[in-house]
Amino acid sequence: MNFSFKNAGIIILALFLLKESLDAIIRYYLASINLVALTYVPIFLIVIYVVFNFWAELKRTPYFSSIAIIFMVIISSVVGFLNLGQLTPALFAIYVFFPFFFGLQTGDLVYRSILIKRIALIMIFILSAGVIMEWVGELPWKGFSYEIGGVEIEASRSWASLGIQRLSGFARTSYNFAILMVCFLILLYGRINHFAYFLLFLSSFFVVSLSTTKGVMLVFIVLALLFIVGWISRFLFHFGFKTTLGMSLLVGLVLPISTLWVVYDLDLYDIVMRVIFLSFEMRLTDVWPEAMENFAYWNDYITGKGAGNVGVASMIYNPENYNPVDNLYLYVLIVFGAPFIVLLALLLRRIFKLKESDIYINLLMMATFIFVYGIFTNVLESGILAYFLGTLISVAFNKSPDENEKSTEISHET
Repeated sequence: MNFSFKNAGIIILALFLLKESLDAIIRYYLASINLVALTYVPIFLIVIYVVFNFWAELKRTPYFSSIAIIFMVIISSVVGFLNLGQLTPALFAIYVFFPFFFGLQTGDLVYRSILIKRIALIMIFILSAGVIMEWVGELPWKGFSYEIGGVEIEASRSWASLGIQRLSGFARTSYNFAILMVCFLILLYGRINHFAYFLLFLSSFFVVSLSTTKGVMLVFIVLALLFIVGWISRFLFHFGFKTTLGMSLLVGLVLPISTLWVVYDLDLYDIVMRVIFLSFEMRLTDVWPEAMENFAYWNDYITGKGAGNVGVASMIYNPENYNPVDNLYLYVLIVFGAPFIVLLALLLRRIFKLKESDIYINLLMMATFIFVYGIFTNVLESGILAYFLGTLISVAFNKSPDENEKSTEISHET
């Protein structure tokens, strides 16, 4: 088979998924031999792929969604530069978004590639083994950090909440581990035996619970309830997914904005309630109200405050005003303005109109994961989640329902 952008995309994606899954152990051992820079090879390849593929797309007829997003990114960069008075934070923020751009360009390849399916199945067992090993013992890379260019970088985060250690195994953080587990499970749906998938789902929920990533645990529960409803009625199955997605967008947008007028106090006096809701209360009382201070004028909601004002770019270049936002909808409202919220709403509308195919349920599950978990995290700064959000936009906007119905699984090994 001739080498192509499709083959290159699958190979780079495989490297990216493997690196994200084993990030902590890779960084630890590469740092020990002064080769930690090799950790960034997958993202370097992603940047090259995105640039060259976009250039090739321009020579053809570029997709409207790609042009719209590139336009929003350019506007966001300019607005960020004007608000911050420096270009570096905006450029760094754009660099962080490259997995999202990569997802836009690879589309449904991740859902159809046999190689990616095999990686997903193998990595679920490896990731689970890593967390079990940490649960019963200690891992040498836990808490390890290194320095590049005067900046200290965590190879593996060691942290606890209310005295409960957050386990991550071979992954870099507990939430990265949990995100990877759900994404791999979604990719495997419909591609392995149903009973084996049921057992894998239950065991995955158990090991994810050890990471105490409550937002991801909520997604497990939501998906389980939707499939239980699906056994009762096919209509209720589809209605449940669509209602969940619509409500997630509405609640995820309204709740943080409401902190402009509402002072929330959850009164978490019970230890069990504190374990479950403490991080959510911190978002309601601290993170979201502080993030809403970015909107000084009404036009800020239209244009946003630009790239680099919040998130990891602000942590590096403006640490005294750092805010992670921890909400997809508020994050894109700050960085891109209202047009990106409209894009998310149109994405749901397009997904609802897709005809059923061999990956239709996988797409619904992935959208549910991102939109529900997006209430608690900014998504675009999580490489894996950003990538899969890009794939959803690509499939929903760049393919007609008929094209989606005709697609078949990619059987080549790469």
